[in-house]
Amino acid sequence: MTHARLGRPFELESHTRDSLRDAMTYARAVRDKRREVKLHHLMITAEGRNDYTGVNLNQLVAFTPERFQDWLMRVWSNVS
Repeated sequence: MTHARLGRPFELESHTRDSLRDAMTYARAVRDKRREVKLHHLMITAEGRNDYTGVNLNQLVAFTPERFQDWLMRVWSNVS
């Protein structure tokens, strides 16, 4: 279904998991890589694999953030 918003056309598609799988099979059969990638992203989103809660990358890196004021005083305190 084609719609227009602010003079720009766009399409809305409604899928079930089965229709996504069927569309993926078709995209692979006709070697439509762009469509295949789009469908892949829709499938993993529908399966909840893009849901990240409580992610904290600070636990993976040995880095302690420094307040700007502390950094500024440390850097400029030695300037003559």
